[in-house]
Amino acid sequence: MNKKLNKQDVRNRISKLSEALLGQPEDVSLEEAQELLAVAEFDMDSVSANLYRRLYKEAQQYWMAGKTLPPLLKQALDNLRPLTEPPRNEQELGKQARARVERIVEEAKIFPVLPHTQSSEFQVSAYRNKRDLTTKDRSLLDEIAEDMKNDVHRQDKEK
Repeated sequence: MNKKLNKQDVRNRISKLSEALLGQPEDVSLEEAQELLAVAEFDMDSVSANLYRRLYKEAQQYWMAGKTLPPLLKQALDNLRPLTEPPRNEQELGKQARARVERIVEEAKIFPVLPHTQSSEFQVSAYRNKRDLTTKDRSLLDEIAEDMKNDVHRQDKEK
């Protein structure tokens, strides 16, 4: 390709090639697309963050001129808003909490499950080295640890 192509021609060419390789967008399920992107180590979060920054700069021009944002730009900013941004309302707070919980659950699935032995040893000692715990707090934590230990032993006996 020796001739100069404008941006629209390049986009059309890329679309044509990707459709030839992958098929029409409706031919690829969401799960398959996510799997393909994961296998290709395509970082959707960084792409979304970069796109958000670009759109945010565009939006700033409207705000500085005292104009209202076009509806599609506003929707794109809302959809691409990174979870690392402070929440503006309860809906965003819920969205961030849900995403964090999902991430924690996914990370927990990665860890191997430890085999249970007949005599499980259960210890909760992470808080014991804390210096600023009151005696009451330490006592409550000891009670909770003892209850958890008893639950584990009771589960072992039921097996």
